Amino acid sequence: MSVDVEDAMEVILNEAVDGELDKESFNSCMRVLVVSDTLDEEEVRFFSRMLSGLFYAFDRDEKACVDATELACGFAVLCAGNKSAKLAAAWIGWARFMKQHREQEDRKS
Repeated sequence: MSVDVEDAMEVILNEAVDGELDKESFNSCMRVLVVSDTLDEEEVRFFSRMLSGLFYAFDRDEKACVDATELACGFAVLCAGNKSAKLAAAWIGWARFMKQHREQEDRKS
């Protein structure tokens, strides 16, 4: 099974609300990205635990909510593709985050 890095970035970042992703939304993203039809029960349990652990590794405040860009960039490392493709996808994700952040700041002023 392989997950395309650009698809992963798009799915995760599009699910974010105000730049954050809660656990339920993360689970929804993973159901889109990780096709479980081909996995047996043990593999589904393994991926569920592994992906849950990944989410909570980014949940430093223990509020079941993470920075979507950080998580998407971290998840990119696990995706299919060479290092250049992963770096490019992470850079695009970060640029998108910065643009949204600037737009939010502009609305405040």
